[in-house]
Amino acid sequence: MKKKTMIMNPCCFSLAVGTALMLAAPGMLCADRIVTDMAGRKVVLPDEVKRVLPVGHCIPLSLAIGPEQTGVINRCGPDFDRFSPAVFREGKVGIGSALPEHLKDPSLPQSKGIQPLDVERVQPDLLFMEGDAQRAERADELQKKYNIPVIVIDQSMDKYQQAFALLGQVFCQEEQAAKMYAYVQKYLIPIREKTAAIPENERVTYYYAHGGQGLNTDPAGNNHVQPFDYIHAVNIFQNAFPLKTDEKANDTTIAEIARLNPKFILLATMGAEQMSTWKGMIADQEWENVTAFKEGRVYQIPWLPFSWMDRPPGSNRILGTVWLAKLLYPEQFESLSLEKAVQEYFEVFFHKTLSDTEVKAVLSLSDLKKPNRPALQ
Repeated sequence: MKKKTMIMNPCCFSLAVGTALMLAAPGMLCADRIVTDMAGRKVVLPDEVKRVLPVGHCIPLSLAIGPEQTGVINRCGPDFDRFSPAVFREGKVGIGSALPEHLKDPSLPQSKGIQPLDVERVQPDLLFMEGDAQRAERADELQKKYNIPVIVIDQSMDKYQQAFALLGQVFCQEEQAAKMYAYVQKYLIPIREKTAAIPENERVTYYYAHGGQGLNTDPAGNNHVQPFDYIHAVNIFQNAFPLKTDEKANDTTIAEIARLNPKFILLATMGAEQMSTWKGMIADQEWENVTAFKEGRVYQIPWLPFSWMDRPPGSNRILGTVWLAKLLYPEQFESLSLEKAVQEYFEVFFHKTLSDTEVKAVLSLSDLKKPNRPALQ
């Protein structure tokens, strides 16, 4: 493949600074290695891992394990800049919503998966994608197509130990991988164990809302609501049967939500910057028939620098699960310092040290009683 000059993301950083950093940062040198990825494939890795192209949901995980080696970013803007380190932006190629063409015209559709143009721009020596054994054939196809090693990573919440260990080996970042799993051991695993002990009749019920009117949702067992399942919260929709389902969304009605009577309503992060779901809900008087809405138990899931819960459903939802446990089960987690958990997560996974003021600001994103969003001023 003929190398071409990389097209950098003009929204997030200076081309001159980004290029200088990229040239100054050496690749990680390792001996020739053969690893078994999480699709069960044997993959021969290059001896120098300098530039990696993660796909979609894998971007937060790639930035966590090897921010200098990660070649792309799909977020940008002043709010993202405030809550992320410079290394998340400098020397990166913009893709998705940070693609240069999309920045000029946000109405353009965003492509999913590995795009030939992204490969051409990034010039990676390693690709990695999300999946399990069912994605092995697709990974083989991509590896053959681009003549670049492809690693498959399973980001299920019960697979973090294996996923982090594998990427630590692949990126030659074993120490960072160990720090990441130590966080899981300190916070996530105890949360799962404690919530598992809650009697079934005392487990909190919830409705997960997205879409312009808050009437799109995901039923229990769906990958997008895995953090709720992890802490044994009860989705009012246990399966998709009561929902009107198409390829893109599961739709319901306010009357059905009122009948099922969730204790909490959680708003997904699509359009959170504009509060699009919340604005659609408060514009419809019928939501007053839903007790959780009427009594103010509606919360926006924080979204900076990436969604804490979903879209993408990656390693970023580790923090979201801690936040969610504290919100839904305050008595069980009275001794849990959410502020400390946030600071530690940002340091380990986002490579960013937050001040106490910044922690307070990012946590305030969930409070729909503060429409001015002080975190974003």
